[in-house]
Amino acid sequence: MTIKPEDYRYPTRDEINNIYDNFPKIDLFNFKPTNIMKSLWEDSQSMEDVHKLDNLYYWDQCLINRIAKIRETYIFAMANYNRGFSDEYSTCKTEDIINHILFDYYSEVFFYFFSSTVDIITQIVNVYFVIGFDEDKVFFRKVINKLKDKTVKDALNDFDMETSNISTIRNSFAHRFTPNLPDLRSELSSDKKILGFCSSKVLQSKEMVASIDNSLNRLSALMINLKKIIV
Repeated sequence: MTIKPEDYRYPTRDEINNIYDNFPKIDLFNFKPTNIMKSLWEDSQSMEDVHKLDNLYYWDQCLINRIAKIRETYIFAMANYNRGFSDEYSTCKTEDIINHILFDYYSEVFFYFFSSTVDIITQIVNVYFVIGFDEDKVFFRKVINKLKDKTVKDALNDFDMETSNISTIRNSFAHRFTPNLPDLRSELSSDKKILGFCSSKVLQSKEMVASIDNSLNRLSALMINLKKIIV
């Protein structure tokens, strides 16, 4: 089977509109830019406060960028998923194979952007609540452990629990055996005396879509809760 460049199709306007309508609303913090000199000299704000506000604005710009990328990859992933294909490549026609390849690609990219989005929200929480971690030392669990605001802490803990499978999938893509490829590797017992042959383990496309939709709904709920406090 030969796949040509002209066989690939971008999502149509109707496909984009239908998918976009199903994309949950994700609030943004919308921090305002800071005029540093005016804030220091005319408004007599402390350097610490000005530094905090300035950093919150620029971190928010990063968050806006990431959410836009999440939306874009979601549209491309779902457009190809909705066109239909079998999880078994051997039973796919040419067009189905293209849909399958592109869905696999964009869904994997989605998980990377989603994880990056969560990291940026963690950076914003670290700055807003003056937790004190340097940028390169900010990690989700470390920030939660030092956070004193109970409402935000509970919201982040709930989000972490509800999206635990998202982290597992992302880490599998990035560091371990690719989860949407059949895992036919042999298994060796801990005592090195038994070699077993594993049945195929693979994350099905419909399971991937369910995880993606769940992650977006949980992110939407998290931002609604955070916006009540972080303003």
